[in-house]
Amino acid sequence: MRKLLVLFSVLLLVAGILEWVCETRPKRSFGDVLREVVNTYPLAEYRDTAFGFTMPYPTFMSREDAKNDHFIGGARFSYWGNWVKITMECHVSKDRKELTTAQTARIIAARLRASKVKTGRNDFVIDGKMYDGEQAVEGYSYRRKYVRGRGVWYVCTLYYPAQYRNDLARLLRLVDCWTAHSSRNVPDENTIYGY
Repeated sequence: MRKLLVLFSVLLLVAGILEWVCETRPKRSFGDVLREVVNTYPLAEYRDTAFGFTMPYPTFMSREDAKNDHFIGGARFSYWGNWVKITMECHVSKDRKELTTAQTARIIAARLRASKVKTGRNDFVIDGKMYDGEQAVEGYSYRRKYVRGRGVWYVCTLYYPAQYRNDLARLLRLVDCWTAHSSRNVPDENTIYGY
């Protein structure tokens, strides 16, 4: 009986020490975990057969039902975790051919209240805070790329919590590098990671 009591006391002491060691180990922030997930998960590719474009997205995102959405020819992929939602979506929009790329960029940037606009020859990227009607969505931003081709604008958007912008650098570069109609494969990982 005495040996059993000593053995039980030793086991209790060892369990207490293990609990203390586990509790004193520093916990990782959600941003660190998110950065690791964003940078390590492989990319999959959405193919829109009706409009002939593709969009790479990370496999940790799940496809959402977009049947009731305002856009055509596209898809939406989202991640929910730790009270945070990150969404990537793609769709097509009508091209007013009488407008140049720069004119279209200015009009859309004004409508979406973009704070940054970067215009290329046949594409442009806008950044800004998210709005729901006239009300800003606190803490959320977006990056959206428009690529002109085949009589439409191909659009790729990332909605994300602004406080995790640095942790989502790979996804932001993914939007920046997106080429829509000329993409047949997932982009070179070195380009996405920024190496």
